[in-house]
This record gives sequence, C-alpha cells and structure tokens, in this order.
Amino acid sequence: MTSKSLEVLDYKTLKQILSSFTQFSGGLEQVHNLSPFNSRGDVVRELEIVAECIRLFEHGLPLHFGELIDYSPIFEKLSVTGLALEPKEILQVVG
Repeated sequence: MTSKSLEVLDYKTLKQILSSFTQFSGGLEQVHNLSPFNSRGDVVRELEIVAECIRLFEHGLPLHFGELIDYSPIFEKLSVTGLALEPKEILQVVG
C-alpha cells in the first residue's frame, strides 16, 4: 500500500484509536507495528483467529489481557548466540 493511500485512509489516526484499547505494553507494540495486509489469504487467516476468540468469549471465557507480561525482551536475548538468561529471567518465564 502506498504512503498516499495510508494518508487518505488516515491510517495513523486509526492506529492511535486502536492503541487506546490496548491493555499491556505488548499490545501497544503490536499496534505500533501494524501494517495493512497485502493478500486476501492473510486477511482470511486473521479473521479466522478473531472468529475463534469471539466464540471463546461467547462461551464464557473472559478475555483479560491486563495481567499479561511482555516477554519479548527475554526472547530477544534467546536469539543472540552466546547470550544467556539470568536465573531471575528464567523464573519469570516459567513461574
């Protein structure tokens, strides 16, 4: 999608509105990294995931994301060769 298209759609404002609904830092980062889909298949796959979440919610499964912890900094360390996690970080993930 071209930058002109994103400007016409006011995509930046849409992302700001969406970010106001996030409940933890990981969600905010996901919104920040959002970009429009380039294929119909990608859209269909994501809509299937959303449909599954809606079904779980309709069956009484509460969706609380406020207590989630963003483990991405720890997982980034795991991708660096020769870098080890601190014991406290390991306990945080498995705890």
